Amino acid sequence: MAEFFAEKGFVFVKFNFSHNGGTMTNPIDFPDLKKFSENTFSKEQDDLHAVLNFIDRNELIPHKEKNTKQIYLLGHSRGGAAVIIKSFNDSRIKKVASLGAVIDLASRFPAEKEVLELWKTNGVVFVPNLRTNQEMPLGYTLYSDFIKNQDKLDILKNADKITIPQLVIHGNQDETIAVKDALLMKKLNPKAELFLLDTNHTFDLVQPWKKDFMPESFVISLNKIVEFFNLTQ
Repeated sequence: MAEFFAEKGFVFVKFNFSHNGGTMTNPIDFPDLKKFSENTFSKEQDDLHAVLNFIDRNELIPHKEKNTKQIYLLGHSRGGAAVIIKSFNDSRIKKVASLGAVIDLASRFPAEKEVLELWKTNGVVFVPNLRTNQEMPLGYTLYSDFIKNQDKLDILKNADKITIPQLVIHGNQDETIAVKDALLMKKLNPKAELFLLDTNHTFDLVQPWKKDFMPESFVISLNKIVEFFNLTQ
């Protein structure tokens, strides 16, 4: 993806969140489950803010190659939620695009009070990762942080604050985050552009990807984002 956008003339900055469970030597998988268990939506926003500050101020990116007046955000899945949240909390963002994004964050938590109480008592719950066959620990702080900071983290409550151009891309066959989330985002922000296509949550990509070409649905999505970013609005 990074190479695709760079070839289209964009300065593309990619990064991993500090608590996504990866390490410097293994950023793709989840060798650091302790860090993973300590992650929160607020930490992801802090990370994203640090990256934006780096782009804005750091000399490692040549001035002639960057235009900090035109910062666009792009994220997939939970990363999609992160960039949408940042779009209504940081005036530096001029456009935002998401792929298979989580929109209703509150709905991702257990609704049953007794389940939440058990999670609080134990401090952690585990969910299976079907790709790595790991039991992924989710600390209770993930939930408590969201509740504490819901006013600035809840996309549903803040959708009316999204005043910049927004592109929502979602697969009709998404098995992880139902397409209803994308439809809900469009309902909450009628000005958002909704682009649906027949693909799954990872846009027909798998990890590891050993082929020397990208799936058609993924390429279609990337071309759509390039068109959106290049459009004068």
